[in-house]
Amino acid sequence: MAIFLSACVTLPSRDGQIVTSAPTNTDSTYLGKKFSSIVRLHPQQSGFIILSDGLDAFAARASMIKLAEKTIDVQYYFIRQDLAGTAFMGLLTEAANRGVRVRILLDDHYLQGQDQKLLAVDGHPNIELRAFNPFRRGTPRFLQFISNFSDISRRMHNKSFTVDNQVTIIGGRNIGDEYFAANEKIEFGDLDVMSIGPLVRRVSRSFDDYWNNPLAYTPSVLLKRVPTVGEVRSRSEALTNTLLQDDGYGRAVSNSSFIEAIENDSLEFIWANSTLIADSPDKLSSSRSREDLHLQQELDDLFARAESEIIIYSPYFIPGKDGTQGLAALVKKGVNVKIFTNSAVSNNVGMVHAHYSKYRKKLLKAGVELFEVRQTTADVTNNITVDSAKDNSHKKIKNIGLATVHAKSFVIDRKIVFIGSFNFDARSSIENTEIGVVIESEVTGQQFGDWFDDNIDRIAYRLSLRNNVISWLDKSSGRTVALTKEPNTNWWGRSKSKVIGWLPIGRFL
Repeated sequence: MAIFLSACVTLPSRDGQIVTSAPTNTDSTYLGKKFSSIVRLHPQQSGFIILSDGLDAFAARASMIKLAEKTIDVQYYFIRQDLAGTAFMGLLTEAANRGVRVRILLDDHYLQGQDQKLLAVDGHPNIELRAFNPFRRGTPRFLQFISNFSDISRRMHNKSFTVDNQVTIIGGRNIGDEYFAANEKIEFGDLDVMSIGPLVRRVSRSFDDYWNNPLAYTPSVLLKRVPTVGEVRSRSEALTNTLLQDDGYGRAVSNSSFIEAIENDSLEFIWANSTLIADSPDKLSSSRSREDLHLQQELDDLFARAESEIIIYSPYFIPGKDGTQGLAALVKKGVNVKIFTNSAVSNNVGMVHAHYSKYRKKLLKAGVELFEVRQTTADVTNNITVDSAKDNSHKKIKNIGLATVHAKSFVIDRKIVFIGSFNFDARSSIENTEIGVVIESEVTGQQFGDWFDDNIDRIAYRLSLRNNVISWLDKSSGRTVALTKEPNTNWWGRSKSKVIGWLPIGRFL
């Protein structure tokens, strides 16, 4: 009866929600003037800066927020309530306090228990917040999963950040300590790309499509309550007063190479033709058709163009039957296919690894090359260093314990690079909405390829198949050591992973 009744409860009417869009007249803003001359020198092309360092990635966002004059549009799967998340929200609140319009669009999956905070943030006169594909309030979430799983399991996984419709950052990072080198225990090796030029307005149009979609709800409409002035003021003061609470991390961000480049006006952009590929928000609707799987179709077309090599960086890699056959077909065509993904110990979602591991032997037999991350962060990133002469207090960033690859990127023939939120799995291709940019640049493609060649044997196990037995080849010491059991696991963990792999849930992981 409870399940039946929960299925009958509907979301409230969105009456009263205002349709808004990104402004187009922002050339007179500080950022518009700063980049206008260089943008004019590259008609039809966009400029790109790859953000692989966690400190630089946070510094880029912080700098752009401080320079914003008109608008900031923020779209993420989640924003954590930790050091980085609180500092990020505090910076947004400061911008709103000086008159910048801030729009924040978050998937509702990680917003459980935060309704009062959402109300208070949204109550700020210059901040608008919306939750995408929300759960119904007043009904336990587990009942909604049971009664309406097909709709509730579909999530907005897009990640974009755009200031004054002049600068945008898209990629694999959510907002949280592990993405920005602020967590002592774990760090996600990730990628973002900052862009100026025509791509920015394409990202803004995609954001507007989601922002004004029927699945985007303001907290006051969703909860049928308007926050009090006291709640708004208290939340605003709390956020503003907690900017970069960790002084060591704040100094590390201030000393990042990105901040130095901003201050010296020495940012170096790579200019290239590009294509934004983004799922329509209608992909999450019940009546979706195959045509709504826009991003996946475009990626399929890109893969078909490969002539010699594809390098795939995917943290959650579950190719499935079709994906395995497709990669095997590329190898048969003469394309060298290399996959860099997480190992059993580095994958922060054990069920994903259980379902990925089912396809390893088939992929190896087909000639696909597999590489799995080794254990420590220092091995994986090798780019997070703090100059002791500048800052001794934040050395803790350098030697974090566990590393997880979270970058989502493809490199085709070392001349086409994709960076975005898309994982090579069924959840990204079918269930979630995603976004990414295709950059047609031999310079960027060659850099990605060279990094892979120079570092992969130092930071990852190379998998080998002999007599139908997988070996993990560790070449980090300069000599090859073959491990015949999954590294850093025990028999119980391997047995449990095998059982989980039997469950028919791969499409939803």
